[in-house]
Amino acid sequence: GMKLRSSESPTGPSDHTSFYRKKIPAMHFFTGLHGDYHQPGDDTEKVNAEGGAKATDLVVATALEIINAGERPTYHEVKARARIGRPSPDGSPGEDPTPGRPGVVMGVMPGYVDEGKARGMVIDGVSEGGPAEVAGMKEGDHIIKIGDSEIAGIYDYMGALRNNKAGDVVTVLVLRGTEEVSLDVKLAGN
Repeated sequence: GMKLRSSESPTGPSDHTSFYRKKIPAMHFFTGLHGDYHQPGDDTEKVNAEGGAKATDLVVATALEIINAGERPTYHEVKARARIGRPSPDGSPGEDPTPGRPGVVMGVMPGYVDEGKARGMVIDGVSEGGPAEVAGMKEGDHIIKIGDSEIAGIYDYMGALRNNKAGDVVTVLVLRGTEEVSLDVKLAGN
């Protein structure tokens, strides 16, 4: 009784991307978004416990199939880019940006492990062909400044991009080892 939709997109804003970037086979199960996703209004009344249990059963059954298959899954490189759009206010799928989140992307995967311990926001991954890679950003760089905004973590990063639009060029200062490198990044739409 579940409606399933598969996607060939290898990356997205979740943990599976870290595995994919290291050429480790990965799957991502996602049950969708609603207007309050990751917002203060995202509370218990929005939880679909019955649907969550069905989704969990599917994940367990899939994991058991993989475990009992007798051979390990193989990694396959895919050239597609993941896009997870927010629903429109009427609930239909759309690109209605989340309040507080930038409507643009740089094509980086922020690192959270060193947040507050290292200078700037560490980059755990750079999307192939994305704005950051085109500008010369690399995995392991630390974004320390965007324009005039100092960057100490993910919230500073989102705040610095909030008022930009696709096509804007921002100057990003990264710390690469001990060297500060200035990059001009042309932002893409979210």
